[in-house]
Amino acid sequence: MTEGAKLLHEISADGKTLAKGESGAWILGDVNIDVPVADAKELTIKLTTDGGKRKTLFLANARFVTAIGKEESLDVQPTAENIEAPAKSGEDYYGGPIKIAGVPYADAIPAQPLENDQPAVIHIPLAGKNAARFKARLGGDYPFGDESERRKVYAIRSQGTEARFLTVIEPYEDKPMVKSAFASGPDTLHVELADGRVQEIMLNNFDGDGRHIGVHITENKNNRILRDEHSETTGTASR
Repeated sequence: MTEGAKLLHEISADGKTLAKGESGAWILGDVNIDVPVADAKELTIKLTTDGGKRKTLFLANARFVTAIGKEESLDVQPTAENIEAPAKSGEDYYGGPIKIAGVPYADAIPAQPLENDQPAVIHIPLAGKNAARFKARLGGDYPFGDESERRKVYAIRSQGTEARFLTVIEPYEDKPMVKSAFASGPDTLHVELADGRVQEIMLNNFDGDGRHIGVHITENKNNRILRDEHSETTGTASR
């Protein structure tokens, strides 16, 4: 599947439809499957796509859930119809790791239709499993193939009208001094140094025309203040 391609899924047990829907399984798109299967003998997952140049579809983290809520890994061998298998188990269709919506999976069930004009079908036997529910994650693998040369990116999602990004840069020639650093607030940084010093850095007056942005730094070690500095863009400073 590629960007814009549609994925139709229909899940049934012993011929009874349990769930169905449509999604765009691309990069961060996926479908969380959670259906009741008590007393059923076989679960069937039917997938249909409208085409695409890339082979990406996998069913990951498939597991049974018992009546008391215990999750058990899938210890049965599914059978497939019109599904293309990757060259190597545990890898995507291009020889790289399997990732769905950014989450890596050591193993997953291939789900890419071999022929796009026909549905791909996965049959999972349930007889004797004492399963109350079946859970899995259906989606498209991304990135494709070898990722060793790819830049690693961390992404978060939040709601609001503004965002602030605080970055600590430490130039050094021999050994770094910064042991750890984290934002303790939207305008404050907590920095721990290798020699035991702790710096609290507060940035003031980010809003406005920028003429009065200030920095307040407090440094302490063993609960004893070593220095307390404040400066503003106006050029005034106190120590």
